[in-house]
This record gives sequence, structure tokens and C-alpha cells, in this order.
Amino acid sequence: MTFSCSGLFTFDLPMYNLPSIIPQFLKAHNIADSSRFLIACSGGVDSMVLAELFVQAGQKPALVHCNFMLRGDDADGDQAFVENYAKDKGLTFYTKNFDTTAFAKEKRISIQMAARDLRYSYFASLLKNHHLKFLCTAHHADDSLETILLNLGRGTGLSGLSGMKPKRDNILRPLLHLTKNEIIEIANSLQLTWREDASNTKTDYQRNYIRHKVAPVFKDNFPGFDTGFKNTSKQLINDDALFNFLLNEKVQSLITKDGHLLKMPIAELLKMKGYSSLLHYWLKPYGNFDLPSIIESLNGKSGRVFVSGQHELLVDRDFLILRQAKQEKNHTYFINEGDEILEAPFLLTTGKISASDFEISRNRKHAAFDKDKLKFPLKLRRWKNGDSFYPIGMKGKKKLSDFFIDQKLNLYEKEDIWIMLSGDDIIWVINHRIDDRYKISETTKSVYFARLK
Repeated sequence: MTFSCSGLFTFDLPMYNLPSIIPQFLKAHNIADSSRFLIACSGGVDSMVLAELFVQAGQKPALVHCNFMLRGDDADGDQAFVENYAKDKGLTFYTKNFDTTAFAKEKRISIQMAARDLRYSYFASLLKNHHLKFLCTAHHADDSLETILLNLGRGTGLSGLSGMKPKRDNILRPLLHLTKNEIIEIANSLQLTWREDASNTKTDYQRNYIRHKVAPVFKDNFPGFDTGFKNTSKQLINDDALFNFLLNEKVQSLITKDGHLLKMPIAELLKMKGYSSLLHYWLKPYGNFDLPSIIESLNGKSGRVFVSGQHELLVDRDFLILRQAKQEKNHTYFINEGDEILEAPFLLTTGKISASDFEISRNRKHAAFDKDKLKFPLKLRRWKNGDSFYPIGMKGKKKLSDFFIDQKLNLYEKEDIWIMLSGDDIIWVINHRIDDRYKISETTKSVYFARLK
């Protein structure tokens, strides 16, 4: 049988090869035939062909259909159609109705974005709750072309120009090597029926406009365009994979982990040609950072912070420092005289000992005080502007903000500082310095110690 693509080229695919399409895809991507699959099925020709090819391959995938309640009876008809197909084939069927308009209004996003968020959240819950391993979608070569043109219009890099990937994490796209016309030919050869969504013909959405107005211009004016596009997309996907592999190696060689912080040396970064690509690769998993502004700040004044979602990036003197955004509220903790272990906000052991039996430790995580000078309960809290103390080893009173400058602490390190107080006096800037007024002296009889774990 011959399958045509916009009349531009033909290729032979005998009917008996159709059942091999899915097994060949799974083999190419090292996926076990015994894996459990969930197929997103709208009832359109693409998803119906995908479902049927799985059935032809001897698989029993589960089908899922989302009713976004945007097209009245037509949407209900799609839902019933897919459900009937699932029953006829003996397949597990999941479906859910969504008030997409209300969700879009609540989140202040477009209807298209709302529908996408709703369905993928639902898909994720099904995969988890029913122990399904892969989500299969019916995206094809024309979809990938539309995605590339959309990305190009918005601005993109190599990854965006390579289009959709046949496998991304647990999402599979087994039809990505086929064009829309080829899928229709397969549907006709298998005598399948499907539903048509009238909204797909409208051009008021960007993707639909590209599908009906832009992509045909390429296909009509460049003979063999589909073949050339498929080959180019495949090559770009391979190039992108290699590029990301090399970037990952370089990022891992530069990044150091300091507790909950990730640090990249600015001087080493700036030595690299194309360092903006490396920076983009590193930060992309952590949110949508303002990369141009970050790059501009590398040669400017230090201390600027960039926030994206749950993460924030500090441009310090020598390092870019990435961390999870702080959610913690200010809180004061109390230490009673008899307490031996404090578990929040961090693990701290405390106690008292005779001065004659005590040995002074040089560990900054350990502190010792003249117990008779303390007022219980002691307090733990974050430092704040205006705080001051009398640092041991220094003369006179000093503001904590000035002390931190002397210690060359960056913004994140300053934010992590906790202090211990006796009454209103700061007796320990934890992990840094105790107050001179509460130090152990020759007249000390009893020592109160605190040790940070």
C-alpha cells in the first residue's frame, strides 16, 4: 500500500508492517513490551491511530480522555466515542470533566494553557495512582514543525529548533516520524472512524494559524520539504543531545555544593566561549530566570538577587550562588536552663559543667559562657538590622551588619545567621563569634556550653 504526504513524496509500507510500528519504536528506545501504557485519546484521527496501532501490536493500553466542557454536545460526543472504542477493544478507560473556563479565569491564563495544565496534571495522577509507566501522545511530524515555528517566533535555542522529542522522561510520541497525511492514510487503511474538532480549523490561535497559513507555504514551495524536515529534525535532536551531554559535563566540573547552596565561580564561567549557553543549561531546571540581566550583572556590582519560582540566584563577588527560595518566617525559640537538646530550628545540645573540668574548644560550632552571667530562658532568633554585640577578640561594640562585612559574608550567608540571646544581649552569633561580656574568665565557676550539630 502507498501512503502519500501532501503529494510531495511516497513510500511503501505493506499492511503487515503496521503491527510492527509500536514494537519497533519501543525497541529503539529500550522500552520493555511489558510496560504499562496510558494513551491520551481525544477521539481525533491521530490518537485513534495511535490507540489502534498499540492494539494491533498486541498491547492493552489504558485510554484517557479529557472533556474540557468547551464545545457543548460535540465535546460530550467525543467523550462517548472514545469510551465506546475502549469498551469494544477491552481497554481500561479513564475520563474527567473540567471547568476549563473557570480554571483559566482563576489562574489568569489562556484557555489553551489552562487545558494543557489540567490534562497533564490529570495524566500525572493516573500514572501514579494506577502504576502506569508511560504516557503516550499522538504528536506527529506536523506538530513538531508547528512547535519549531512557534519557538522560532518567540525566540529559542538549539533545543527549541530541534522540535519535539520521541521520548522525554515518561512521555512517548510513537507517531513523531509520521506526517498528518500519512496518519490519515493509515486510518483509512485500518477502516477507522474518528471525530473532527471544528475548532482546529480556526486560525485565531497561534498554532492553528501556523498549521493552516504558514506551514503550507513551505510545503507548497519546497518539493520534498517533509523528508528534509524529518531528516533535519532528527539531526538536530542528536546534536542537541550531544550538546547537552557536553554542557552537563562542564557544569558538573564547575559547580560546587556548599550545604544547600550550589556555587559557580564567575571568573571560570567568563573564561568560556559561549558561557551564556552553559548558564542557561544550568539554570533552566530551576525556573525561568532573566538570563540577559544575569549576564549583564556578572561584570557589575555584586549582591544582586534574581528570583524564579521556588529558587533564587545571588551574584556574589566571586560566585553565582543558587538556592531554594526561603519560605521560613521569623520565629523565636526558647532554651530553658534544664534543656539538653533543642531540635528546632536546628539540632543544638546544651548543658553545664564545672569550670575546672571544662576544656575550651576552637570549633566555631561550639560556644561556652560564664553560666552565672546568663538569664534564662535563652532565646534563638534570626538577626535583624540594628543588632549589635561585643565580639570577643575585638574592642568595643559592633553592629552585626558591620561584623558581617568584616567577615566577608555574602547575602545568603547573612540571611542564614541565627543569634543566641540572654535577656536582650546577644551572647553568640552562632557559628561565628561569642560576646566578650559572657566569655569564660578566671573567676568563672560554672560553664554553660552549646554545641551545634
